Amino acid sequence: MARIVIADRTNQYDGRDAASRPLGGTETSVIHLAEALSRRGHAVTCLTRCDERIVHQGVTWSPLQAGRSGPGDLLLAVQHPELLSLAHRPCRRAL
Repeated sequence: MARIVIADRTNQYDGRDAASRPLGGTETSVIHLAEALSRRGHAVTCLTRCDERIVHQGVTWSPLQAGRSGPGDLLLAVQHPELLSLAHRPCRRAL
């Protein structure tokens, strides 16, 4: 299956926060999308403003400030086109 990276810098969160505190629509959507893609067998990594690297519900959550992700097949940048620069080439990119 595909290796998918989702990059979001809107707020500080990771996958655990969906069950523990109120989140905005963007954060909630990223969590649900990442978990759904993982359930379909994809290797999903989310780069957000989280504090530490964790794996939750099959999704790897890593701090965005750590820099580039590992190689992936698709990079989804949430709302900010400059996040597309995190992709290793060759990689499909989407905003």
